[in-house]
Amino acid sequence: MKNSVFITFLTLTLALAQHTYGQKPEISNLNRKVGPLATVVTISGSGFSTNTNDLLVYFGSAKGRILSSTSNIIEVQAPAGTTFDQVSVTNLSSGQTGYSKDYFLLSFRGEGFDPGRLSDLSFFNEENGLFDVCDCDIDGDGLNDLITTNNSEDAISTSITIFRNTTADNSLTPGFQRINDPDLNIANAARNLTCGDLDGDGKPELVVGKGGNNADRVYIFKNQSTVGAINYAPFVAVQLSENATASGTRKLKIHDMDVDGRPDIIMTDQGSGKIFVFRNEGAQGQINFPNTSRFIITTSGPSLGLEVADMNGDNRPEIVYGSNLSADVFIIRNNSAPGSLSFGTPQRIAVDGDLVNLVLADLDVDGDLDIAVANFVNNIFILRNTSSSGNISISAPIVYETGRLPWGLAVGDLDGNGKPDLVVTTNDEVDKITVFQNKSDGGTLSLTGYEIGEANISRNVRITDINGDARPDVVYTTDEINQVQLLRNQHCVRPGLGPDSPPKICDGKTVTLQATRALKSTYEWYDANGAISGAPDQPTYDAATAGVYSVRLFNTPDNCDYTSNEITIQSSTASLPATPAITGNLEICENETLSLSTNTVSGVQYFWNTPTGVILTGSAITIDAATAEDAGRYTLVLEDDGCRTDPVSEIVNVNIIPEMVVTAEQSTIFCEGTSNLLSVALISYATYSWYRDGNLINGASGNTFEATSSGAYRSEVTDANGCTDQSNTITIQSAAKPVASFDLIGNPCLGTAIPFENNSTSDPNATTFYNWDFGDGSTSNLESPTHKYENQGNYTVKLNVNYGGGGCFDETTQDLSVSELFAANIKVNGEEAPDGVANLCEGSVVTLSVDVPDGQLTWSTGSQNNEIQVNTPGLYSVTTGGGSDCTSYDEVTLEETPNVNVEILTEETKIARGERIQLEATGADFYKWEPEEILDDAFSPTPIASPDFSTTFKVTGSNSFDCSQTDSVRINIEGDRSIQVIAEPLFTPNDDGINDLWRINNINNFTGCDIKIFNRNGQTVREDTGITADWAWDGKMEGNDLPDGAYYFVLSCGDQETYSGSVTVVR
Repeated sequence: MKNSVFITFLTLTLALAQHTYGQKPEISNLNRKVGPLATVVTISGSGFSTNTNDLLVYFGSAKGRILSSTSNIIEVQAPAGTTFDQVSVTNLSSGQTGYSKDYFLLSFRGEGFDPGRLSDLSFFNEENGLFDVCDCDIDGDGLNDLITTNNSEDAISTSITIFRNTTADNSLTPGFQRINDPDLNIANAARNLTCGDLDGDGKPELVVGKGGNNADRVYIFKNQSTVGAINYAPFVAVQLSENATASGTRKLKIHDMDVDGRPDIIMTDQGSGKIFVFRNEGAQGQINFPNTSRFIITTSGPSLGLEVADMNGDNRPEIVYGSNLSADVFIIRNNSAPGSLSFGTPQRIAVDGDLVNLVLADLDVDGDLDIAVANFVNNIFILRNTSSSGNISISAPIVYETGRLPWGLAVGDLDGNGKPDLVVTTNDEVDKITVFQNKSDGGTLSLTGYEIGEANISRNVRITDINGDARPDVVYTTDEINQVQLLRNQHCVRPGLGPDSPPKICDGKTVTLQATRALKSTYEWYDANGAISGAPDQPTYDAATAGVYSVRLFNTPDNCDYTSNEITIQSSTASLPATPAITGNLEICENETLSLSTNTVSGVQYFWNTPTGVILTGSAITIDAATAEDAGRYTLVLEDDGCRTDPVSEIVNVNIIPEMVVTAEQSTIFCEGTSNLLSVALISYATYSWYRDGNLINGASGNTFEATSSGAYRSEVTDANGCTDQSNTITIQSAAKPVASFDLIGNPCLGTAIPFENNSTSDPNATTFYNWDFGDGSTSNLESPTHKYENQGNYTVKLNVNYGGGGCFDETTQDLSVSELFAANIKVNGEEAPDGVANLCEGSVVTLSVDVPDGQLTWSTGSQNNEIQVNTPGLYSVTTGGGSDCTSYDEVTLEETPNVNVEILTEETKIARGERIQLEATGADFYKWEPEEILDDAFSPTPIASPDFSTTFKVTGSNSFDCSQTDSVRINIEGDRSIQVIAEPLFTPNDDGINDLWRINNINNFTGCDIKIFNRNGQTVREDTGITADWAWDGKMEGNDLPDGAYYFVLSCGDQETYSGSVTVVR
């Protein structure tokens, strides 16, 4: 409750005794989430300032114009360069920043969607590997600048490029100047990037992820720009880990994860199962992200798409991420407290596909943030947010088709209807960008797709105003042609004119007419007589006479020309009521009653315009249990017979005490003999009380308390307005300091699970946690884990033993050298040897082999080859390792067994089509013929074959010792042209008794056929009819030797069966 006496005492006391600390801004509510240029947004919360110069408000990329401020209220106008994002407030006196839960969407009262009004394409060329683009007003001149990255080794010296926006005030054509800043040279490829204020000075820093194959760090550039002069300091590099070869930087976001007022950096990892959070430990004007502040969240696999926002209404932003080219989206609940990061287990949202990027937006217009995620095939998925009461709940995916290989997504109101549209790029050269016009309403999703731009391989995209006309445009990067392409938004603004119920002109008081605001357009005011001479080219006009008024708004370059609705102004001879005065308590605490009143005047009406937009009536108004939504400006007018007073207003501060959460520096368990610093949020000019086990601790009056003993602690706070709040209760325990110790079991071999034996000691009454760092970027929380190294080398293994974070811990390290393991596993003829025994068939040779490089093994025979042939029974062994610590051994015993000598007795022959033939084999115990489908019994030694075509039959004969041999025979079919003549290609008829005759080896297939032999001139040199099995040619013609050379033969076996070939005579 409020107490004026106490406030006076408190103010005087703290003015003398307490240093003035800037308080962290806390945003409790935005009274407007959608609106056009210069919409006045009332931001309620705490930690603001009565001096507007102490504050900066950003609407995404652009800075708003602050109209007024108190410690709890800011009235600010939305700027032309607003991008769809959360609103941030920075208190320059403390260098701290707070973020809204809600996003703000810039609208412009458009004419309806027309894809042709997103066709004004311009571009500027970039280097190879153009990848990402982001936008920020870097130099504070009110125009959004562009920053690009190049993920190519061909552009490592220019992988980060800034394009300063130089668009002229009176021009709709965007202009950009390339900034060649040597301090942006990282000498590496660059991948994704983002921009935002990290050091509390109001200027957006640049954060870039390293690209290429070893994307193991993030670069931070401090902004040192002034208006018109962009300048960044040389980068500060933050490593993903000391050995992060498996990791790869991906999407980056800036947000305050531990709600301490200092924005942190969040990053997905396309290479391994991690999300990185880099906690900001800097001060105002200083960049400091030490490796010790790095927090790694273990995930189920590589990740890509990333957004950060409060998804469950607990004033802490959750991490929303998607898998990298695989299924599922995840939400990580944020359990952090100031100075201490803590996250829940990723909550899986089942989504099939090859997912890439994602965005958040209230797409179904029900007040909750939904998820849109691109499926790298040909569609996107919309996941509606159905959460309630702090529980995160997401509906099943709704599919919308796009061009092939959708990649980038962006959100903004492109048609000016006040609803968030989606832009989706495509990574296919034959498809254009897709725009989804949003027609949703009240939880019913309705998106209509259109194609815009040119068919290119497009990648990352932003919706941002590039020419200062308050109509968001589309900016995207293209592969291969390496261009930043700009699609200027030419949708017209259709002017509206208000007020809807204007007052009358009384006592000569003019009536102000307000038209929709538009930039780089012309206003022309009209009454019943036509254009009003001398009327200003402005969105407002003071009407001094009764009549019907309208306004024409035109923009010639974009062919826009619309006239507003008409407003009828009347006059009255009545007198204006006296100007009222508002009385009431303008400073109240949350959940107190808000009461305002004015003097009662007979016969007049009272109209109170509240921050929520609700109009209340009566000379007094009351709002019970006021919340942050009720904070802001209350405007009162009195009306009598249409005569309306000038509005009077008062700002009501609903003092919101930030959530009071006690955090412990050493976590809930701290070491015996030390103290544990407990703290809650620091509020300027507030007083604190601390309690242990329900008892007041005398002398504890600050926002921190050094606890030296176990107990249940809580804090109570009373702010400068007498508002009180109580923190949670935290139970802390004093425990014996742990001692870390471990041993390595076995030898450190590459690719094998190496056991680590934990020998640490700790307090048995405390829960002990073990944090292992294996030196290769991998970690474990198991007590005695195993770990498999994927690369050879020297590593330092670290074990941290603690009681849940904080200062009560111990750690130890060991160095180890990991060598490649060559596992010995002997195979016999390519097959495993069960129980290490195999048969050696009598008289045969077997191959023993291991899958190990030559020279890294030694056989019992002395060979160092990975394969040996042996033909004698006995024990054979192999040892691998090449002299390293990682050795492996295997052995096999070969036992000699009787062999088989299988033989097919049936000779190659030719049979008529449809005729069957019996085959016969001998020399084995078991037979298996192939092809079995044309045999009556494939396991008989004498099967009957029924071939329709010439076929080679194979038989495998074996015995009970698995010794086996094969034989084959070909059975040819008459008329089958697949029969081949098998004969030697040359012979030497020189009467030496060697190769003097040329024969057809498979002549049994051609007995009874006729043969002719020709020389190269076509002369017949030999002709025989009805040849028999003993036919041969001696290289003579009519008894005389023929000359050396090539001869040609033709075999004729009936009218349809002819075979030919050649033979060479060499003497």
